[in-house]
Amino acid sequence: MAGAETHIADLAGAILDGAPIDWPSFESGDHADRPLLDQLKLLARVADLHRRPPLPALAEHWGHLRVLDRIGAGAHGVVYRAWDTRLDREVALKLLPAPVDDTASGATSIIEEGRLLARVRHPNVVTIYGAEQIADHIGLWMELVGGSSLEELLDAGRAFTPAEVRHVGVELCRAMAAVHDAGLLHRDIKAHNVMLTDAGRVVLMDFGTGRELDDQSTGPVAGTPLYLAPEIFSVAAATVRSDIYSAGVVLHRLLTGAHPVAGRTLHDLRLAHERGERMALPARPGVPRRLCRIIERALDREPDGRYESAQAMARDLASFGPRTWRGTWRYAAAGAALSLLLAAWLAPGLRDRLRVGTNGLRSLSGVAAVGASGTTARAAIPVIAVLPLENLSAETGSDYFADGLTDEIIPLGSRARRGLAEEMKSGGS
Repeated sequence: MAGAETHIADLAGAILDGAPIDWPSFESGDHADRPLLDQLKLLARVADLHRRPPLPALAEHWGHLRVLDRIGAGAHGVVYRAWDTRLDREVALKLLPAPVDDTASGATSIIEEGRLLARVRHPNVVTIYGAEQIADHIGLWMELVGGSSLEELLDAGRAFTPAEVRHVGVELCRAMAAVHDAGLLHRDIKAHNVMLTDAGRVVLMDFGTGRELDDQSTGPVAGTPLYLAPEIFSVAAATVRSDIYSAGVVLHRLLTGAHPVAGRTLHDLRLAHERGERMALPARPGVPRRLCRIIERALDREPDGRYESAQAMARDLASFGPRTWRGTWRYAAAGAALSLLLAAWLAPGLRDRLRVGTNGLRSLSGVAAVGASGTTARAAIPVIAVLPLENLSAETGSDYFADGLTDEIIPLGSRARRGLAEEMKSGGS
């Protein structure tokens, strides 16, 4: 015990003095206390930032870029709006003081971020233009994306409709797919790092904690705790499915305004995940059950229970857009058949034969005509109730098809009832 305390004291002294630290030797020793070492490593980064030279003042040139004004700041740098004097265009310039020594740079340096981003070309991922170190600072300049981050919109009181949540989800998943296809993990997908332009374009930003997809090394918890997958709290290596979990948190937050798992500290969050304390998506009118199912699957506690890829999640999200379920002949045939049944029900010949007693019920493929107050269909306006269709097939994805048919029948039934009511008021049968 005394030996461990001595090593910790030596480590703390090195942090205070700004001396180089051989972290691997400390982490591999018998005296290693991993949680304490993670905290000390974070403290060392903070101390290193305070020792670095200040960022350039505004309105100065940084290389061939003219700094205009500051537009944001984060854990990995300050972002400015700048003018590229070579190409005559506005860019976003991210600046960070160069590390004091090699041990402090790691995978979070601006140059590393630029190298990673340069491998991804996709409209839903911010485009990198260049990265360079000049004197004591490292800069990364990129596409200047207009609009606001999802977090800024939420803070301003923006309420996202289910259709908007679905749109963001589809484009965010496509961005993740491009990142993963490039052999990378983002590891910090959150509402702060997703921009929404005025034109509706979704752009994934900030690769400061990104790493190679095949890098299975573990280290201090990286990313924003409220968006991290449960396994990351157990110091497991990040994977495609941990990025998918983070995307699920984003969509959950857009739909509810809250994070699915809450906690004030890392310890609280770890315990909440271990206990399975997750906020369920509330069932409310206008929110498609399919959207809730997709988000819940992305947030599955076990990685194997989540989507295997961002492409798969994007496909499910895209599959239930307005009338998109009619994209196949099976869906079109089913929809047409149900529409004909409702039309036939409205036909005078069939309606005259329909008699419904007290609490009576007639059902056709989940569509029921229920009489009011014990009267017949001729004497009273019926209530048309749509019973949820049940998936009896073994086909993957048929739950979404059944839900889609249910959602499509509801407005048909409503229109049918209104039409019948108008006919009865005018003296029809």
